[in-house]
Amino acid sequence: MIPNDIYSIFKNGQQNDVPLLTGWNADEGLAFGMLQDAAAFKSAAEKKYGSLAADFLKAYPADNNEQAAQSQKSLSRDQLFGWQNYTWAKMQANTGKDKVFLYYFTRVPPGKPVYGAFHSSEIGYALHTLDRWDRPWESWDRELSDIMSSYWVNFAAQGDPNGSGLPVWPAFEKTNFKLMELGNQLVARDTPSQEQFDFMDKYQALLRKN
Repeated sequence: MIPNDIYSIFKNGQQNDVPLLTGWNADEGLAFGMLQDAAAFKSAAEKKYGSLAADFLKAYPADNNEQAAQSQKSLSRDQLFGWQNYTWAKMQANTGKDKVFLYYFTRVPPGKPVYGAFHSSEIGYALHTLDRWDRPWESWDRELSDIMSSYWVNFAAQGDPNGSGLPVWPAFEKTNFKLMELGNQLVARDTPSQEQFDFMDKYQALLRKN
């Protein structure tokens, strides 16, 4: 029987231990619709997070309405996509034997409508299908697509995206939270939103205790 608690599955090494490539986009999960002003956002944070409200508002500040709006957009992205994929990568890196590769897609597709690096916008690049998407592609978009599709093919073939002529994509490790930023340039970097993810780790650990 598979335990209901995903944390227990990974902690006990009961996951399907295979190579993992996962990640998220810079602007996915945006909070469409009515955003709260700073006062309402702070009040909601105090009700939801209680003793951790101060920690939450440090990670997602709301000193004014503009800052509160940006924090809500970041929170939506992090809760729905960023922290989920980061946590999956971290759990596999902690107890798995196969490698983990994490990405952060930040390239904003040229043209309109402009939604930033929105949810699913990396797919056309990774699958090398930009020609099926009506956008005024620039030379870098096609170069990025060539590189990303090569990464994806290499990973499918050998469990590792790296290959001849490609920028080195470091593995995400339990003591070295590196990922590949796929954007206006290719950069191997530390995981973004680390302070926010650390807060979510703390909050989720508290929930599991109760």
